[in-house]
Amino acid sequence: MDKEKETLSIIGMHCVLCENAIMTGLDTIKGVVKAKADYIHGTLSIIYDPNKISIDDLSIAVIGLGFACTNVWKGEGVIK
Repeated sequence: MDKEKETLSIIGMHCVLCENAIMTGLDTIKGVVKAKADYIHGTLSIIYDPNKISIDDLSIAVIGLGFACTNVWKGEGVIK
């Protein structure tokens, strides 16, 4: 299984409860290996399987949870 890491900038995440809402919501999505939200820095780091879900679909999922996504920073690329 190939894995990729991306970091999204999240708008509207103000506390630990927001972090937990995002991480819990994304953990239920097929293809997400790990999601780590950080409200202090306003970021979300995601390790996912690009063969099962795209970063665009992950961004849409974050929006569906009530938060806004902006910039995407490419992580380490493919992780095997």
